Amino acid sequence: LNNYNLQNSNSNNFDYGADFSIDPTASTKLKLSYNPDFSDIPLDTVTDIYNLKYPNSLTENRYFFIQDFEAFNATNDLFYSRNIMQPQYAMKLNGNWDNFSFALLTSKDSKITDTYETSDSTSYTYTTNYDDLYNIIAFKPKNDVFSSEIALFSRSNAENENHNEVLHLKPIWEFAPGNSIWIKSNLSYLSDLADSKYGYNNAIGYNLDSNENSLSLDYEQISKDYRARMGLVYETNIESFKLDYSHRTSFNKFKIRKINSRFIFCSENSFDEHKYINRFISGSITSYTNYNFAVSLKSTVKDEFYINRFYDQYIVTLSGIWYNFGWFIPDFRFSKLKALVYNEEKCFDMYWLQGAISSEINKLSTSAVIRQHHPPFLHSVTINTIREPHMLSMYQ
Repeated sequence: LNNYNLQNSNSNNFDYGADFSIDPTASTKLKLSYNPDFSDIPLDTVTDIYNLKYPNSLTENRYFFIQDFEAFNATNDLFYSRNIMQPQYAMKLNGNWDNFSFALLTSKDSKITDTYETSDSTSYTYTTNYDDLYNIIAFKPKNDVFSSEIALFSRSNAENENHNEVLHLKPIWEFAPGNSIWIKSNLSYLSDLADSKYGYNNAIGYNLDSNENSLSLDYEQISKDYRARMGLVYETNIESFKLDYSHRTSFNKFKIRKINSRFIFCSENSFDEHKYINRFISGSITSYTNYNFAVSLKSTVKDEFYINRFYDQYIVTLSGIWYNFGWFIPDFRFSKLKALVYNEEKCFDMYWLQGAISSEINKLSTSAVIRQHHPPFLHSVTINTIREPHMLSMYQ
């Protein structure tokens, strides 16, 4: 039992919480949590959010929403668990057998209010978080060549008389070793006091994975009225095509033992007008030598539509890392770039130089930046497409 107070909630005054876990069979797990105490969870990693086009998404660090969650087939665009701020209760059931797996989740959030006082001493109470009910049911049949993801996501609020459901269907056919074709269909329904809307997010793709080559091709459409309030959907009414190819070569010529290369192309268009709004091409090559030294050259060119106009951007990065020392690893990175700073609505030409030393002593990793130079107004640079699944970091 947990004995504590919810200081941030003005509507719930629970003093006690309880966690319960049981394995009914060897292949099923049941977890219940009532008024859970998240005071002992790891802190969020410090993240630079200065130059972001969309709000930052945080990695989940609450164990209840991490363990055994792969069975829910829930990517961030369908279920972003950080939307549940302080659950009143949560229940999770997982089962896994040879031919199928299933998962159930239900959780109700807490209603949190705050008070704002104006200069004339007038007080206003407003809601910062609603007591929404979250439900997921997922089922995944599978065999050696075929698997399918079937899931239903629901978020509702009885007081506000609104609810949103998304049906997720994704069959995957591995027709040859390392070769698979998949189809995804997310069908959404949103109902509130103002209106009711149906929408969809459909995609088709092909994946190849072998010892030397990796290839993924996919085409996606998101309708204007698609809604997935349990997840993170930043843009609708778009269609996109993406190609991602990697090649790995191992040989021993010119003192080079391995070369990895990668090519990415992505284009996003307005779905109703069929006009492109975002396009980028990226290429990289990394050479690993017999002297425990690796050198990499990366380049990305992008044309991005932002607030009624296009912005041409690029970055070229040369980096190297030396593995020749047992207790520390030096590396360097030099970049020439032209990047869009969103709050300025302007592109800036920049140079970026960074060097670092990392080490591992008694299994405790230590790292230190020994030299760094960058523009004072820009601490992170990204070239990213419209949605998170297609995000590409310019500077890593």
